Amino acid sequence: MTNETIIKMVQSGVPTETIVRTIQSAESFRFGTLPGDLSQLQQAKVPDEVIRALAARINWPGSSPLVIAHPPLTPQSPLAVPPPPGSNSALKKGAFPSQSQDQEDPYLFKGAREISFVGSGFVTGGSSKNTNLAGITAGTFLSAGNLLSAGILTSGVHDLYLAGLYRHFFKTKDPKLFPFGGIGAGSNLAHLSDSTTNHNYLARGELGLRYFPVRHIAVDMAYTLQYLHMRGSSFGDSAASGVTFGFIHVF
Repeated sequence: MTNETIIKMVQSGVPTETIVRTIQSAESFRFGTLPGDLSQLQQAKVPDEVIRALAARINWPGSSPLVIAHPPLTPQSPLAVPPPPGSNSALKKGAFPSQSQDQEDPYLFKGAREISFVGSGFVTGGSSKNTNLAGITAGTFLSAGNLLSAGILTSGVHDLYLAGLYRHFFKTKDPKLFPFGGIGAGSNLAHLSDSTTNHNYLARGELGLRYFPVRHIAVDMAYTLQYLHMRGSSFGDSAASGVTFGFIHVF
């Protein structure tokens, strides 16, 4: 009786119990137990009970003892498949994951960079004066959901706004929608008609939403409060509120 005999019995549909009894009662046998032989038995879907009976029969009392130099066969474990890059299934509710999980978020992960084209419309509190701004900002995510950026905006050739901005994004049930809050500070350079330039300090706060229609493209909408400190102006004339829109490329 050989390994091939056992394989043929299995392939012929002989019950496992019958094969085991046949091995135990065989008067002569020649079983191969090298790693390649055992691999061949496994590939032929020989049951573990049969392989154990084969190993036991080799060392059966009265036969020549033989030590099997191969570890016991165990069921093959499925290979662990790592989550695809950008998977955010492990995010904690209402917050972004720890640094070791930053790369699991496909949109706002640590190290991501972005360029944003921005447009804003403000109404000054004291005078109801309208101011429209347009510009560009660039930033990087220091960690998942935490953005640091800087930009330049203008309401005309002679009026520039330079500012830095920090934003924190929050997770929602919709993996493409991120509420955010932000604070920023900077300066305003206004070139007046008499060839003088005014330097004014500004501060701003905002609350908004970011939505990703596709993975690397997003749109922002935020309600913004801005304070522009101008000499000789009251708080009402220096404070403004408005809406900011942004078109963002994240990479």
